[in-house]
Amino acid sequence: MPVRIAVIVSAIALCVGAPHGLLGQTAMLFGVVVRDSAGHEIPGAQLLLPGLSRSTTANYLGEYKFERLPAGRLAVVVRHVGFAPLYDTLEVREGARIDREFMLSEQATQLDSVQVTAMVRTHISPGLTEFEERRKAGFGHFITDEELRKNDDHALLDVLVGKLPGIKSFPISKHQNIFYIASGRKCAAGPALLNCKPGLSYCPVTLYVDGVITYDASGPAPEPPDIRQFDIRNYAAVEYYAGGATTPLKYNATSSGCGVLLLWSRER
Repeated sequence: MPVRIAVIVSAIALCVGAPHGLLGQTAMLFGVVVRDSAGHEIPGAQLLLPGLSRSTTANYLGEYKFERLPAGRLAVVVRHVGFAPLYDTLEVREGARIDREFMLSEQATQLDSVQVTAMVRTHISPGLTEFEERRKAGFGHFITDEELRKNDDHALLDVLVGKLPGIKSFPISKHQNIFYIASGRKCAAGPALLNCKPGLSYCPVTLYVDGVITYDASGPAPEPPDIRQFDIRNYAAVEYYAGGATTPLKYNATSSGCGVLLLWSRER
């Protein structure tokens, strides 16, 4: 009898000592936030559970996770700059593990009107017009004509490595002394997003010049071009996208996953 009483008292103590409201909060919600049906992730997306006053931020792969959720109907809000907010509701059962992918739709950013009193260029190429639109939207990394002109006495390779985050140069051939540029991502066998040509330990970026693809690490091109042969004085703009989540759709058709570099020529 004393042993039985001790067991009952211990059970009561455990129930009393458990934090109020946490009993039964054993469900989990996890998954990924993407931008389209191809599964291109959106790093940094914010997810909120308004009814629980909880929030989290998706990691660099677009992954998120909420633990210790109570059973019942759950409201979810997903948002990111440049995308329309997504609102959803879930029915959560006690102990459930819910794997849910949230897909956001791109939304044009409304910019404040600006009065310009300086001289305006009346002629600009379609490529440079698009460059300015993307630069104002804020996705990716950009080097303007003004910055390039300040570095006309430097090699384009050095400017790219110095101003674009994660970019580094590497030799393609020791005998020909050819150099190209790679992103900070790891080049390895496995998923198509990280596939590179056999024998490469770096992750070479995909290169477009004036909107035309010049080198794709996942394509049939035998060797990347020698980036040292590109004269900085020939170019008016540079833009770089480290991953598929920020790359413009028209330049996101390759499968190397090593980043995309766009060079735009100066107008003559």
